[in-house]
Amino acid sequence: MQKTLNCCHLHNNTRTMKADWIMTIFMSFTTMSGFVPAAEVQHVHFGSNIILGCNISYLYETAWFKQNPDLIPTLVLYATLKEGRPFELFRLGPRHSASLMNRSLALRITGVQAGDLGLYYCTANMNARVIVGRGTLIHNSSQVLFQHWYPVAVCSGLLVMVLTVGITHWKARHRK
Repeated sequence: MQKTLNCCHLHNNTRTMKADWIMTIFMSFTTMSGFVPAAEVQHVHFGSNIILGCNISYLYETAWFKQNPDLIPTLVLYATLKEGRPFELFRLGPRHSASLMNRSLALRITGVQAGDLGLYYCTANMNARVIVGRGTLIHNSSQVLFQHWYPVAVCSGLLVMVLTVGITHWKARHRK
């Protein structure tokens, strides 16, 4: 039997899956604004591996979502701790996995691709309350390089223009 939740398919083959609280998260995103706390930014190179930390204890089942502008959040990973190890109840693809990091269930993405760029955040159901952890915004390092170098190049060009005009006026004054 398969349950469908807006953006993903959850297989009902595990007895601990709690689709009801995942649905609560989706409802929260459609009715609340400013729901996700400020995100940290991580710069990655395509093909590299990245681990995103969560600030929610591993004692709670943890869901990882990816958010792109103007899209419904996508469930990437749903995991819990079983016998001291991460146990994945759902994962979007083989490149996504759970790992332990700082007493939380972190999201590991191997071989980062362009489609992996976006905002990721962890959530948990704590005593019938949905808690949203710190988000992480993933950017491509080459985009960051361009974003930093473009203003530098423009400012350098303006500086060269101002110096050229200044030198030309100085030479014109001293020829008289």
